[in-house]
Amino acid sequence: MTGKTGIENPSLQQKYFDAMSFAPATVNIVTTDGTEGRAGVTVSAMSSVSADTDPPTLLVCLNEKNSATQKILGNGVFCVNILHEHQSYISDVFAGRYKEAVNDKFSAASWTTHATAAPAIVDALAALDCRIVSTKKVGLHHVIFGEVQHIELSGSGNALTYANRAYGSVQPVNFGPAPCEDGSEDALPLSIGCFHTFAPYLLPTLVRKLKEAGHPVRLNLIEGDRRRLTLGLMSGEIDCAVMYGNDFGSELSMAPVASLSPHVLIAANHRLAEKNTISPADLSGEPMISAIDKAASQRVESLMLEHGVTPNTLYRSSSLEMARAMVREELGFAVVLTNIAARGGSAAVVSRKLDVDTESIDISLVRNRSASAHPLHDLILDLARHIWTEA
Repeated sequence: MTGKTGIENPSLQQKYFDAMSFAPATVNIVTTDGTEGRAGVTVSAMSSVSADTDPPTLLVCLNEKNSATQKILGNGVFCVNILHEHQSYISDVFAGRYKEAVNDKFSAASWTTHATAAPAIVDALAALDCRIVSTKKVGLHHVIFGEVQHIELSGSGNALTYANRAYGSVQPVNFGPAPCEDGSEDALPLSIGCFHTFAPYLLPTLVRKLKEAGHPVRLNLIEGDRRRLTLGLMSGEIDCAVMYGNDFGSELSMAPVASLSPHVLIAANHRLAEKNTISPADLSGEPMISAIDKAASQRVESLMLEHGVTPNTLYRSSSLEMARAMVREELGFAVVLTNIAARGGSAAVVSRKLDVDTESIDISLVRNRSASAHPLHDLILDLARHIWTEA
């Protein structure tokens, strides 16, 4: 029976879209090949139906307006390719985001075939080769049930997920050991998080200072972006975290650590190294090394644009250490949002304040408001403030 295709309650439908956007799902490429031809489409509506049937059964939901749908139905076979967290480009290609730039979607990956001859991505997290056993039309979508004929597994890795209209990935939550029953501080368990770009510059010094203060701890050091650290704080995996920002919502409490200004990392023998401060105009035309982290790169690049300079971004790196190494090799300059990241390392790289009129960048020590503060929380706060002052 054909389901309704008219929209009787637009408001309810929009709320449904909004509600379902919060439900994370794996990102999958559903492919087919046969007499109707080869095709593929990005799908998040994929689910297991039954593992105790022989063979197991799963389902996918496909919009009838997608050109791949009729080919999948006509061929009677399909392969569900569950993507790794680093394979968002493949998802974008099969979702049609590069229509004008990519003539052949299948050029986005390497392929093989299994039992049904439907294309399977060679390095997918998992590939489930299926034969269609039944279908049902609901609204404008076909619910397609497939019996799994063959499965290929990569062995390890995290799945690419989609939620809040953005890509993401799952992160394991590893709880540390429970505190000693007698309440002593001997080898006191401590799980501390730190924003990944400045963690290598802050945490080793912080740990050393804790030890010098006579507080031996069993440490779990966690590096990550704001999302990763927030999830750790909310779950109880992390006792406290040093992070960018000063607004973390009602469930997390924060204490200010430092307010900082951006600095330029540049090779020591560069002509600009003689200046005490460097303006955006000084950097006009110079090759820039920027962060892959979207929030950080947007802030730096917008600062340049606000001062009339179009960034000449030639390189991007998710690692500040890699950016420093590229600066050392005289491949360009990098702008860092925190001066602690400018110290240490090779003398071939120097730091100069970026001469811009901009709001300071806040660093905070954050913890879960509903949890008891770690016994060393106040000491960690004092030490972190002292370390930032020294930077």
